[in-house]
Amino acid sequence: MKNYFALLLSVAVFAMGCGKEPVEKPMPDEPTPEVKYDKEMVATSLAGSAYRGESSVEGSYGYTIMLSEAGLGQDGEFKEDADYYIFDIYASEGGSGDEVTIPNGEYLFDKESAMAEGSLSATFSALLSTVGDTRRESFSEARIVVEDNSIEAYLTLSDGHKHHVRYDGTLVIPANTPTTSTPLSTLSANYNFDIEGGLFVGAYVGDIMSTGCNTCQVFLWEYLDLESGEERGDTFQIDLQLPRGGTDIRGVYTVGDEEGRFVAGWAEDVGGQYMQQNSWYITADYATFAPLVSGMVIVESQDLVEYTFIVDVVDDYGNSIRGVFRGSGEFMEW
Repeated sequence: MKNYFALLLSVAVFAMGCGKEPVEKPMPDEPTPEVKYDKEMVATSLAGSAYRGESSVEGSYGYTIMLSEAGLGQDGEFKEDADYYIFDIYASEGGSGDEVTIPNGEYLFDKESAMAEGSLSATFSALLSTVGDTRRESFSEARIVVEDNSIEAYLTLSDGHKHHVRYDGTLVIPANTPTTSTPLSTLSANYNFDIEGGLFVGAYVGDIMSTGCNTCQVFLWEYLDLESGEERGDTFQIDLQLPRGGTDIRGVYTVGDEEGRFVAGWAEDVGGQYMQQNSWYITADYATFAPLVSGMVIVESQDLVEYTFIVDVVDDYGNSIRGVFRGSGEFMEW
């Protein structure tokens, strides 16, 4: 009898146990897989960074961040054998005065370059490398985090390589301000453009700056009727300094008179008439014009037929003039 009741008790206990949910044992914390980067840099310089002011989108303010180990030369030129990471970000905070602090926050990659608050524009963000032949490599993904006295960038280049950049130091950068007490520019605010299907002419005019370069005066038209000569929209004249005897305009240009530079715009007083010289932005109706006095112009082409001009410059009033011109053209000797 005792054995019988013992058997019943064991069956009941077994049945009760089967009705319970199994107790999961806690799993040990698994470490987050470490990202392997193809290149890591500890940047030491913000040279080339600038606050651009209010964008064309209400409530967003533009900042250019340039991180490098090498910094820039005395005349603002890129140094040889160096990498420059350029980020075009938009924040909800602006600033005033000659210097501004980059606002804290996370800035996420925007392929449409819509200039919204908290975005990092694809159009003007890139790795610019002067190691060997100067080249510009765009990003396919990018995220930067700005905190007090630090910037961290997590990047994927268009070729798939992953880069990580860290900077620790001051976040105070200069603002774009007038470079003269009597600006020639008639722009009253920053200006952005996007031109598709434009036309250009490149005129080789020789060593007009007496620096041993071959100057190519590039004239860009948003719209030009070759038969009637009618012009509409935006036009540019940009004087590019090529090597002596050089004819290939592809490259990266900063302002200056030497090889690899574009010549700043100015006006010559000829009997009370001011003649615009060198590099200018002008609307086809001449209602608006501005000398290009600083910044960067990048010229790209895969087939030497269709060209892309990435223009990121500043006029003498401190306005940013930024955009992309895509079009075809021809070259001639003058």
